[in-house]
Amino acid sequence: MQCPAPEWIYKNVRSALVEVYSAQTAPFTAIFQEHMQCLQQLHELQVRLRQLDKEGVELREENAELHRRLNKLEELGVQDLAVQLEAARTSNAELEREVSKLLRSKTSLLEELMAASGDVSAARRQAEEDKAAAEKWRAEAEDLSARLATTTAELQHEVAARTAAASEVEGAAAAKEAALAETEQLRGENARLVRHLVQLKEKEIERMNEINKMHEEMLQQAAMMRKEAAADREAAEMIRARLAADRGAAAGSGSGSPPAAAPAGAPVDVAAGYDRISLKDLMDLPGGRNIASCQRVLPKAPYRSTTVHKGGCSSLASQIPGHLIASCGMDRVVQLWDSNSQDSSTGPFITLSGMTGSINGVTFTCDGNQLLAAGSDKSMILWDVASGHNCHTLTGHSASVTGVAANPLDNRLAASCADDRCIKLWDLSRGFSVRSIPCTKMPNCISISRDGNNILTGHLDGTLCMWDARQARASSTSPIFEKKQHTQAICDVSPTNVDSLLLVASRDNSVCMVDVRNMGVTRVFKAPQMTVGTIGSLGRGHCHIEMSVDGRFLGVGSAEGGVYVWDLNAPSSKAATNPATGLATVSTSTVLRHHKEAVVAVSWNNDVSSLVTADKAGVVAFWSLVG
Repeated sequence: MQCPAPEWIYKNVRSALVEVYSAQTAPFTAIFQEHMQCLQQLHELQVRLRQLDKEGVELREENAELHRRLNKLEELGVQDLAVQLEAARTSNAELEREVSKLLRSKTSLLEELMAASGDVSAARRQAEEDKAAAEKWRAEAEDLSARLATTTAELQHEVAARTAAASEVEGAAAAKEAALAETEQLRGENARLVRHLVQLKEKEIERMNEINKMHEEMLQQAAMMRKEAAADREAAEMIRARLAADRGAAAGSGSGSPPAAAPAGAPVDVAAGYDRISLKDLMDLPGGRNIASCQRVLPKAPYRSTTVHKGGCSSLASQIPGHLIASCGMDRVVQLWDSNSQDSSTGPFITLSGMTGSINGVTFTCDGNQLLAAGSDKSMILWDVASGHNCHTLTGHSASVTGVAANPLDNRLAASCADDRCIKLWDLSRGFSVRSIPCTKMPNCISISRDGNNILTGHLDGTLCMWDARQARASSTSPIFEKKQHTQAICDVSPTNVDSLLLVASRDNSVCMVDVRNMGVTRVFKAPQMTVGTIGSLGRGHCHIEMSVDGRFLGVGSAEGGVYVWDLNAPSSKAATNPATGLATVSTSTVLRHHKEAVVAVSWNNDVSSLVTADKAGVVAFWSLVG
């Protein structure tokens, strides 16, 4: 858009240029003219000097000619020699006088030439100074011209902006009128919606009344179910006491001496390891198991051992409820194994793939129907166990996911930690992260308490943190407990069969049982020359330790290839107080030998009939505890 500049701008610029010309250019015009005149006079004097030089040369030649003639006349002896000689001498004197005059004229001309040369040099210097000043003023004039062009452009832009603003004001006025009309229309629709909403609320109130009635009925049914469950527990205790008495009687008759009586008021430890046996098992009804089959004995060798994960196995997980064991490793796949199969030639039940990086951890949901794996490719994958179908790919972490845990009570919730110093809560039904919790310390492993209310994380500096999952969903970012339990990195955090107890393994080669109510250590599990086996980079390794579901066995893998198992019901596993630390330490364990590389993961199946171990070479071994 071309817009002419105002007349006053042209007048101001023209007057400024005239003043610059009159003050900086006109005074030097006369000097330049005088300089040119001096140059012209110098040129004329040079021409005159050349002419005088030429005349002097001619006079010299003529004088030489006369001398020749005089000599000739003397040689010929002419009679009027004296007269001619006198005339020649007179002519010669005149010529000499003319030559002297010419020389004086030449000298004066040379003096005038030198003076003119000095004037020319001064004029040249003045001309150079004048030329520099003229260049300076010319640059200022160009700057003024550029400023004039910029001012013109800004003026055009301002005119365009004002034109656009005027059009926008017109458009806003039109939009205002349209908005007023739309507002009137919306008011009518709002009135209709309010009437409809009142009708919906009335219907909702009726529905809520029905729901309240159903809730009361459900509460009554729940109370009845609790009473029935209490009756079942009382019946089970009675049956267990009867069975214990029968076994005691049988043992007394077999040994020939009556059984020792328990101290008065002491709890009777009956049917150790039978906490998960149902009434059908105790009463030997159809569908139950034989009680004799519940006897568990640690084996000396595995009944099956196979190398399945190229590059090493990183973790194991047991399906509860169920009979499957999941293994994962550096080969980017998850293998599912049937722990009930005693056939040494049986391979994986199913292979789950889809990861683009190594898998650091794996876990089953609480219903056992889905499997969640954490990978070094910053993502996690949720599979359906029955079909092997990829349900969701969970993304959101910006670094390798180092740990994953499923909620023990809700199959839709899970938690993960990663090297991006972030903990994330996931809605598995939708495949989205519902909350992110930033950490000031680098998390290395994660677990969720049995009641589903607390998230526990182990960090590389040996700190154990507990987070309230409910507060985390309500935007709280601080842990409710934080305690430095170990001097080195925590490798694994694993729940036990007791809600308030937690197992913590560290690179300082100790396994602690922690009471999450006060973050205090209740027991320390150690063994001579035991080094906790880990996989991963130096200083950042992780492992998987596990307690059996009945709370009897604790398994820990070691770096020298052994599997250390503590039988917590055995009399030899009683804790002894360490005088140096004041902590209850359990040092008596059984070592299972088979692996040649560091054992990094240990897992017990659902009925504690099998133990599964895995090492850094990718070897998975199955041990049967049923005699």
